[in-house]
Amino acid sequence: MMLLFDHLQIFGCPAYVHVPADERSKLDAKSEESIFLGYKTGVKGFKFWDPIAKKIVISRDVVFDEQLMLQQKKDMTVDYSIARDRVRRTNIKPPNKLSFEDLVSFALIVSSDVSVTFHDVVTSQENNKWMAAMVEEMESLNHNRTETQGNFGYLNGVMLRQYKEAEGMEKVSYSNDIGCLMYAMVCTRPDLAHDVSQVCKYMSKPDKQHWEAVKWIFRYLKGTVGHGIVFGSQRDNPLVVGYVDSDYASDLDNRRSTTGYVFTLGGGPICWKSTVQSVVALSTTEVEYMAAAEAAKEALWLTSLVKELGVQQGGVHLLCDNQSTIHLAKNQVYRARTKHIDVRFHKIRELVASGEILFQKVHTDENAVDMFTKPVTTDKFMHCLDLLSVLSS
Repeated sequence: MMLLFDHLQIFGCPAYVHVPADERSKLDAKSEESIFLGYKTGVKGFKFWDPIAKKIVISRDVVFDEQLMLQQKKDMTVDYSIARDRVRRTNIKPPNKLSFEDLVSFALIVSSDVSVTFHDVVTSQENNKWMAAMVEEMESLNHNRTETQGNFGYLNGVMLRQYKEAEGMEKVSYSNDIGCLMYAMVCTRPDLAHDVSQVCKYMSKPDKQHWEAVKWIFRYLKGTVGHGIVFGSQRDNPLVVGYVDSDYASDLDNRRSTTGYVFTLGGGPICWKSTVQSVVALSTTEVEYMAAAEAAKEALWLTSLVKELGVQQGGVHLLCDNQSTIHLAKNQVYRARTKHIDVRFHKIRELVASGEILFQKVHTDENAVDMFTKPVTTDKFMHCLDLLSVLSS
């Protein structure tokens, strides 16, 4: 019977997870210190929390340090008489802002009588603070899981930037792998547009963080290999419809903003783009206005294309979630805050006036191109995929 429980370990136990040779250089450590969380359902491996990379790791190649764990528990445990005292148990207070390590340590302190601990927490005079701390920690854990498990993407919540040091990257096939990702993104995977746009900026001098981002994109692709664009009946969606959005000063290297747009026909995306703007904008309105001008040029080309295919398009509906940008495009007036905008971006005013572009307001929650410009939550990311009919087969 003892053999059946040999794999059981102490919750919160420090462990050293082996790092595969292809994921480290010669000078990197062969293992990373992590914290044991439990067991992954349906997978022959242990679940760990990497406090440095702030991600969950599943691995079987690991060495547990239970002796260190028991010593830490001994050092942190209060007198048993206090631990069993329901009245005085409320004196054990968590830090103002709980990290994962804090929760593990606190769980060890009060683990001798969990039911009593929870009772005293919810009935104490400071129960509101306790509940707020627990809610904050759960939101933090959910946020970290959103970032790392890739349920747009890898770069949800992660902003990349250029680094001076790039040691150990000479043998990495960064450019070739980016080319593979670009091929998938351009052909059938608009959900990769923002992520690929981010990692493409560092092709000349990639860093280890950029390489990790590329590997996470491939992991996301592996988990969504059945996803693809689904086109509906042209009777239901006979015209080209465009979505446009931007993110102000999102590039950490040069403070330029990001333009994103996508056009659909038959309910599915036919053209999309996520790119850094060529100039530095001075306001959010200017950013949105320049993004709309770029989308308008694409709309003109699509209008000519579908006309050759026998589709009588008329004006292209261009949906934007910025009301001031729409007003600026429809109102032929130069103001102090917008008079510096390059004349080529004002082409959209002419197109709006002629009816070739039908500029309309859309709620931010229903703007399908939001995931093309910035990191979004998992729920928003999945909602954008639904709006664009990028679904699993």
